[in-house]
Amino acid sequence: MSTFVWSLLLIGCSTEVVVPAQRTALDVWREAMDAADAGEPDIAARRIEDALRVQPEDVNLLAWRAERTAQSGRLEAAEAQFGEVLSKQPMYDEARYRRAVVRARRGDVAGCASDVQALLTNRAVTRRALRQEASWSSLLEHPSFAFLVPAPPALAVRYRERGMYAGTD
Repeated sequence: MSTFVWSLLLIGCSTEVVVPAQRTALDVWREAMDAADAGEPDIAARRIEDALRVQPEDVNLLAWRAERTAQSGRLEAAEAQFGEVLSKQPMYDEARYRRAVVRARRGDVAGCASDVQALLTNRAVTRRALRQEASWSSLLEHPSFAFLVPAPPALAVRYRERGMYAGTD
């Protein structure tokens, strides 16, 4: 048999092993969502942990666990969990945004600003949207957030034939 045929066989075999695990994790995640919607956060957290036992590297499950942790008020643990997600998938902008919110709630101005700046660099959000975000609006006066403050318009003074023109470029 050719290498190509063997490769297809291996892919087919590995797919059968992965798909049931993903299906199980998805089913458990749905149960966790239902529990959270029903106002049962402890059951939701247990079901997320069950799903992570099936798919321990799933960044979506890890991010959801971090969000549940933040909602329970354990901000330091949530920040660490969001950090774990971002170490596995650095461009996961939703996790970075959520970590910025957690850092703002913890009073970590520099950490929050760092995440916000990364979101801006990744073009995940606009400057205007970031300036309007309530989670860190009280921190915007801090020098760490100077990158969000729009530069004043450059004033141009030009002399025209009949008088002077003062305006922005």
